[in-house]
Amino acid sequence: MNKIGWLRLFFFLSLLLGVSEVIYAENAAAEEMIQLLQLSATYKANFHQVTYNSEGKLLQRSQGRVLIARPGGFRWEIISPNPQVLITDGKTLWIYNVDLSEATERALTPEAPVNPAILLSGTVSDLTRDFQISRLLSPTGTTFLLQPYSGEASFRWLQLHFESRQLVQMKVMNDLNELSIFNFNHVQTNIPLPSQWFRFTPPPDVDVLPSGV
Repeated sequence: MNKIGWLRLFFFLSLLLGVSEVIYAENAAAEEMIQLLQLSATYKANFHQVTYNSEGKLLQRSQGRVLIARPGGFRWEIISPNPQVLITDGKTLWIYNVDLSEATERALTPEAPVNPAILLSGTVSDLTRDFQISRLLSPTGTTFLLQPYSGEASFRWLQLHFESRQLVQMKVMNDLNELSIFNFNHVQTNIPLPSQWFRFTPPPDVDVLPSGV
């Protein structure tokens, strides 16, 4: 698994996303989801992640926090079990493995594989360009299904769930039929977030690896 494998490999729980569950046409669903995302110029939350394999066996648990300043600013911190930080200003992605004292720098380009977490910091045009978007029936809140057009994406589908107009859950299914569920709590929106949180300068004792490693 590479250094961003935990973002690219996700667990399986059958959700039975039948056609009958889609209640909005694609354009209407995309417009509604975009309106919800645009309510939050900035977003800060803690998260808990669980990952299951295709048989429903628990593979991993993790927790941390996420900070977003749209468009482009994104910081994802895994606190436990293995500390790792992903930071981007929308142009460059840094992946910092704290315990290993290693960092990798990657350029973010339109041709790069779509990352399910980083897409949250993207622009409206990014979302409508890269995904087929539909709305699903949900007993509470509002849930959207995003399916990437590109076969190069690192996942099959993504769900975003909103309650009280705030993003509170993300589910991702990868091409190994593994599903990851991210539950967000202590959500704060539209608060000042220092720009330096979305920049990274490697400490002197950190090895910077080539992006292909």
